Amino acid sequence: MISSPSNTAATCRVGCIARRGPPLPPAEFELSDWRFIHADPHVFIVSYRVKGISYPWQAYATSVWVRRDGRWQTVFYQASTAQ
Repeated sequence: MISSPSNTAATCRVGCIARRGPPLPPAEFELSDWRFIHADPHVFIVSYRVKGISYPWQAYATSVWVRRDGRWQTVFYQASTAQ
């Protein structure tokens, strides 16, 4: 569940996006320029560059990984289109 001051509004936004059409076709990407920050024994911040192979698109991506119950899990992900 998305937590926000208005869960109804957040759910509507998610639902509206999901109903816009069929899912995108599978795509291939090249990942490069990896950077790792070991912020804590149980936390890594990972950033990298994304280049679309199937279609022209470039972005910078960052994710935060946390080790919980012996498993690494993504707790945050963000990508911004590169100019």
